[in-house]
Amino acid sequence: MTEPMSVFDRYQERRTRSYLKQKKTTQSYFPRLRTQQRRRQLVLGLVLVFASMMAAGVVAAFQPTVGIVVFAAACLASLPLWTTLQIVSDQRGDSPTGALDEWELAERNKARSLALSITQGITVVPAFYLYLGSQWLDDPGRALAASGAILVLACLFVGGCSPTMILGWTRPDPDPEDTV
Repeated sequence: MTEPMSVFDRYQERRTRSYLKQKKTTQSYFPRLRTQQRRRQLVLGLVLVFASMMAAGVVAAFQPTVGIVVFAAACLASLPLWTTLQIVSDQRGDSPTGALDEWELAERNKARSLALSITQGITVVPAFYLYLGSQWLDDPGRALAASGAILVLACLFVGGCSPTMILGWTRPDPDPEDTV
């Protein structure tokens, strides 16, 4: 007699089926962007967008409205870059365990581990900024809140995108036989 599947196991199976279906649908999208060089260009584009998000956080400390507008524009600019990188990288950064072989799983887990370290490391900066700003300023107010929120969100975006960015940067070109 087999044990009934847990909620987590059913979720993982559903997620794997959905991932494989999505991969089958998108595997022919953007064939010219699937090379390592093109994926690296997408990663560099995201790095520039994330840098502009960080800059928006600094600007928001002095001009909250301008910082928020710049941050929103950077968020919009990140969407097509991020979506394209996800597609050409086969969404390996957040793929379910059941859809990967041992090597792919090890690579994904290394990228996720590094992404967690990146997230923790860079998010400390706005955390201290918010703490020290709230302690040292007489009236921290809206500018500090807007600036800190933008910086924290930018750090979380960087951390969330990092696994796919790492895999997109490091994975070699696909085997020509696999794309036929």
